[in-house]
Amino acid sequence: MGAGPWVAGTPIALQLHGDHSFVLARSFGIMVMQGGFALLEAGSVHIANRGNIMMKNLADMSFCMVFFLLYGYSLGLAEGNSFIGGGGSVGLRNADAIEYTAFFYHFSFATTTGTIVSGAVA
Repeated sequence: MGAGPWVAGTPIALQLHGDHSFVLARSFGIMVMQGGFALLEAGSVHIANRGNIMMKNLADMSFCMVFFLLYGYSLGLAEGNSFIGGGGSVGLRNADAIEYTAFFYHFSFATTTGTIVSGAVA
């Protein structure tokens, strides 16, 4: 299965920008699920606890951003050995656009997973 004829004449820079745009659009779609999970959880608890649920989701995403930036991305996806990644990209230092796109994509899954698990408890 080869690429279509329209890809052959397209400059590689344009293809890369299209790839980044698609990955970022999907990442934003996953992040929008945060709001859906927040509303689902808010509908599952007593009305007095809805503010706490919304704050929990906001804190969940904020703490996940910090810790995934500092530790998670580097340990999971940086170059290292066959078991764990190295510490070469802690805080995304010396990162390029490809790594920022990959970070946001994986961060969106990490934060949504945390919200799903905490929502199951609620």
